Amino acid sequence: MSQNGNPQRRMSHQSEIKERKLFYGDNYQLNNKTFKFVSNFVKTSKYNIITFLPKSILIQFKKYANWYFLFTAILQCFPIISTQNPASAIAPLVFVIALSMLREGLEDIKRHKSDNEMNSSECIIWRNNQWTKMKWANVIVGDIIYVQENEIIAADTIILCSSLQTGQAFIETSSLDGEKNLKPRMTIPEFQNKFFEIANNITIEKQVLPKNFNGQVSCSMPNPQLHFFEGCIQTDMFPNQKFSVNIKNLLLRGSRIKNNEWAMGLVVYTGQDTKIMKNADQGRNKFSCIDHKCNSYIMYLLILQFLLCFSVSILNVIICRNTNNLTIYLSSETECNTSFIYTFLSYLLLLNTLIPISLIVSLEFVKVGQGYYMEKDKELYSIFNDKPLKVFSCGLNEELGQIQHVFSDKTGTLTCNKMEFKMLICGKETYGDYNLIDLNPQIVFERNQKTAEKANRMRTPTYTDEKSGVEYCFRDVNLENLLKDQENDTSEILQIPIQFQCLQNNQKLYELNTQKQLANELLMLLSTCHECVLQQGKDGRKSYQGPSPDEISLVDAANHMGYSFSGLDQKQMVLNIKGKEKRVELLHSFEFDSDRKRMSVIVRDQGIIKMYVKGADSIIKARLKKNVEQPYLSNIDKSLEQFSQKGLRTLCLAVRIISEQEYQDILSKVQSTVGMPNQEKELKAIAENIEKEFILLGATAVEDRLQDNVPAVLRDFLKANINVWMLTGDKLETAENIGRSCNLVTSSMGVMYIRGSHSIHNKIDDQLKNLFIQIPNLLQQHKDGLSLIVEGESLTWILGDDQRKDSFLKLISECKSVICCRVTPKQKADVVKLVKEKLNKITLAIGDGANDVNMIQEAHIGVGIYGNEGMRAVQASDYAIGQFQFLWKLVLYHGRLNYIRVAECILYFFYKNFVFTFPQFFFAFFALYSGQSIFDDWYITLYNCIFTFWPVVIKSVYEEDVYYRKKRSIHGEEKEEKVVMSKIGNEDNDIIQQFYPKLYYIGQANHIFQFTRFVKWGFLGTFQGALCFFFTIFITNEGFLDSQGNVADIWATSISLYTSIIILVNLKLALNTQMWTIWNWVAFIFTSIGLYFAYIWLSDIWTLSGTYLTASTLFSSSQFYLCVSLNILTCFAFDCLLLAGKSSKDSLLNYLKRVTRHQKEAEVSKIIELQDRLQMQLLNERNIKNKSLKKIGDINQDVICYAENGIPMQQSFNNNREKDPSRYTSFLCQHGDVNQINFDELRSSQQKDIDKNYFAIQENSSRINIRTNLMQGSNISPTLKPSNFLGQNKLIVSNSFLSKTSEQVLTSQDDNNVKIANSFDMNNQQIIKDEDL
Repeated sequence: MSQNGNPQRRMSHQSEIKERKLFYGDNYQLNNKTFKFVSNFVKTSKYNIITFLPKSILIQFKKYANWYFLFTAILQCFPIISTQNPASAIAPLVFVIALSMLREGLEDIKRHKSDNEMNSSECIIWRNNQWTKMKWANVIVGDIIYVQENEIIAADTIILCSSLQTGQAFIETSSLDGEKNLKPRMTIPEFQNKFFEIANNITIEKQVLPKNFNGQVSCSMPNPQLHFFEGCIQTDMFPNQKFSVNIKNLLLRGSRIKNNEWAMGLVVYTGQDTKIMKNADQGRNKFSCIDHKCNSYIMYLLILQFLLCFSVSILNVIICRNTNNLTIYLSSETECNTSFIYTFLSYLLLLNTLIPISLIVSLEFVKVGQGYYMEKDKELYSIFNDKPLKVFSCGLNEELGQIQHVFSDKTGTLTCNKMEFKMLICGKETYGDYNLIDLNPQIVFERNQKTAEKANRMRTPTYTDEKSGVEYCFRDVNLENLLKDQENDTSEILQIPIQFQCLQNNQKLYELNTQKQLANELLMLLSTCHECVLQQGKDGRKSYQGPSPDEISLVDAANHMGYSFSGLDQKQMVLNIKGKEKRVELLHSFEFDSDRKRMSVIVRDQGIIKMYVKGADSIIKARLKKNVEQPYLSNIDKSLEQFSQKGLRTLCLAVRIISEQEYQDILSKVQSTVGMPNQEKELKAIAENIEKEFILLGATAVEDRLQDNVPAVLRDFLKANINVWMLTGDKLETAENIGRSCNLVTSSMGVMYIRGSHSIHNKIDDQLKNLFIQIPNLLQQHKDGLSLIVEGESLTWILGDDQRKDSFLKLISECKSVICCRVTPKQKADVVKLVKEKLNKITLAIGDGANDVNMIQEAHIGVGIYGNEGMRAVQASDYAIGQFQFLWKLVLYHGRLNYIRVAECILYFFYKNFVFTFPQFFFAFFALYSGQSIFDDWYITLYNCIFTFWPVVIKSVYEEDVYYRKKRSIHGEEKEEKVVMSKIGNEDNDIIQQFYPKLYYIGQANHIFQFTRFVKWGFLGTFQGALCFFFTIFITNEGFLDSQGNVADIWATSISLYTSIIILVNLKLALNTQMWTIWNWVAFIFTSIGLYFAYIWLSDIWTLSGTYLTASTLFSSSQFYLCVSLNILTCFAFDCLLLAGKSSKDSLLNYLKRVTRHQKEAEVSKIIELQDRLQMQLLNERNIKNKSLKKIGDINQDVICYAENGIPMQQSFNNNREKDPSRYTSFLCQHGDVNQINFDELRSSQQKDIDKNYFAIQENSSRINIRTNLMQGSNISPTLKPSNFLGQNKLIVSNSFLSKTSEQVLTSQDDNNVKIANSFDMNNQQIIKDEDL
């Protein structure tokens, strides 16, 4: 047999795509040697005994900070530069690097153990004409492998034979893609027959391979695509034949054989070439925003350090050149020429504590500790799927507190992904829950959580399969009666019989005349058009496994209605129709994917070739037969619209009859793709051409209920100014109504749509322009803001054009929520990337399925949900939770606190190092810039590594400001909504939880880790360091230490200063600690103060210490206690004043702190007042940040004029109106007493065309009067009170002042003594509409 099969064809393909060739059978090892295939030995470890030290050290020095610390350690080795012991600089560096290397080593040891365990696993291989047990590491390409049930497959293998005569095999691929559903695999029928004849009913020892089993395989090159494999196989058993193979014929390494006693396969990929290794996680490289800012702050400190060193060096040169014998012991005249360099390097070493080497290690301890306690949080444990919170990326803990946009999948994330078959449309008849049909279309389906829970208690499922995610409650007496008698058909005759004709000659091929025949056809479609496999339990109970719960629910529904799928027998589908077996030949199937959004099969049923298709309504309707009447289309359209309003998931069902000649043409096209380089693409093209001319027969509706507390969580996210996007593949109506039911879209929000497809993409620009025109009116009419709903096809054209993309960005910036429907996985990632990069927002993406992986990896933070669609989303995520409701505490509680903890930790580190380092700088002036250190070498080393290390770490793990806990029952349902103070364990009401989201702004606006805060902490550290230094110098230089006449030397001064600093920085930390635990006390008393005094005692008796016998003398001196007391009391008093000023502010945060600490009951009115004040404060901060007026398109043009003391600024208003009449259209004034006469007089003085935009506000009132009849409107924010505008004679604002546009910033500019403001963010504001009056 020719090795190349068809040389001419192969040559043409080589130019198009690379392919892999391998041999099997006789001499395969020798023939494959030339290809140099990789071995099956897998190595995931990074190091071995020899390479660990050099490689791990190189990895550590990829961090630039370590190079800096190494440089300073080397400098310290030169006595001419440094007065310190080199060990004092080398030891911290070695400690930090060794700790990181130790972690690397421990992780790699785990990888080594895993590798050894895997490579030593045994499998059965055909070698030397017999079956032999061999280690996985010894498997090579071309081997024939024998796999038994539940055994893990050692390499990627083409299946040759199965223990089932049908040639089917089933694998579980949870270790690859996380999906636990069984996936079917099929053997090549000709191979199955040959092998099965020999292998059936005999032991493996007696089994042999068929004769002439030699040949060649040509297949695609190794790639990471789990669902792609193409190739063809040739064998001497069937000369001159090629057999096509695809992913359905491939057993993947790492998967398990299920429901088969054994299977044989041909190894095609080994080791690193296998798909599981190609998909091996290479590690995430996500860094938080605080990490990036911290690096920039360190650069500022480096610049500061260089400036200090430079100034000292200049002064040293000046002193050196202007003094004679006074400093001869320090330098000679010739040394003055080089003193600048030596002094600079000396003080570079002395001042290197400005950049804390222990900060990196401390943050690792802090974040790992935070992650540990987050995982131990019982409130984040899901009782339903037995899953706690799992933290994969501790380095992003603080980023959880800065989220601005949340992108959520729908199915399985917001909903349960537990499908319940609800409705079946069969022609003009609808079967199922009649409460779901014939609703008033004006009624909007919004189901709150209580209603959902009540409905759940009333539901009585007759069948539940938790593993498959299916519940069955469907029952319809009419349908049961219709299907009861299979022999006699007495059902209603169809008004219009359904006739299927041949496309070539219009010959009638098939006809449906009665309702029973129609129902039978639809149920046959449901039981055959799928990818499910039958699983038989040990108890004999049948269940189905499939690619999605949707698919399983349809097959399961057909099973309960008497149309049971019983498995495959070679190419025949075995059905059980009302107790009678029926076999249908499966000719071909075209699988579902997210691009096609449909699935079809071609079957031969009693000689008639039928093509069944099911899919999204828009897809199926586009493929219906055009030249004939579709009798059920209008009825199905109407029903689908009603189902969509209920949030049901719908599919359309259609049939086409194919003549024998048509099928042969299709078959020849399919066979022509065998061996083609892009076989899968060619098959999709064939499917695209033949999936048409269908007759629509019916539709299905499946319900996927909302998860617990989803509406409440999303409501609180919106309260916290977190914009929420829902990205789903469902149709627009379904997506919108799910959005309404979970509070993403409310009845008081304006809803905008962008529809369209590739055929009308030129109209998208017009839609965008029209929306910009409508926005001002919509903002006036809808108090809760705007929501945008976009279809995926429109999104494709928007994201593909930069101009449209910019317009889209401006549009979404006006929206509180966005729903993208009919989107692909790639589009989900593209949308996240757009918001992340163009709007520069911190994003979080959450999902539960493989189609969410791209989105999860693209976002700043990815959250996976343990769901029914496998573990792919969890494996790709940074955090994993059991249910969506746990995102509330993960983000609003843990995220907020982790941001505060980490930000304060870093700032405190900088502060304590400023306090410690600047005395070294000040001492330079007393030591004539000689490079003498005021502290002993080991005191410097132990300051950051030991004495001040643990208190800040413990605080950063346990710190809380507003104490919050929420109790749950053991069943996972909220038993009682209460807030429990973690510090004192007492219960409060749920008011604090209600307003807790309002405190999330701290991280969003980065209030703590700002450059101004960094500078303030730096100045405070410098100031307190200076106080301690000069008080110590002043006190210790005067008088004697004791009665023996001992005076203070440098070490007495040093210990006095050092002791003051140690106590001071600990008191500073204690003063700012709001949550005290036993670990805080242990850290302060024992690991910090206690260890410090223990070290003083040890160094006092150690003869080699520089401070030998100093402490014993010092502790007997009253000067020491006076010095320490004065330093601490002065600095501590200053800290107390700062804290008192900060705590006395009447803010929402301080009020909630006081309530929770002192066990008081929160006052709602007080909280609302403080909340409004906070809102105005945030707006003013934005005003300062944005000096110029920001305009977006042509929106927000209308202006309202405000005047005080009842005197309208008519002249100013009229002047401005003359300049821009389209903009200055509204007038707002304040009167001490507003009445009908005053208001009418005011109205009559202006143009008639602005009547509808008049507003008036009463003094000291939070109510607004609208139009001329002065009817009272709804409550609005007290920030609109005139008292809040004292000192402002005039104010002009846009109409969005009276709307909720959270993403727009407040900006202002002076214009003829009139202040103009744009886009105020006024939450909880309600304006009564004109038509309501």
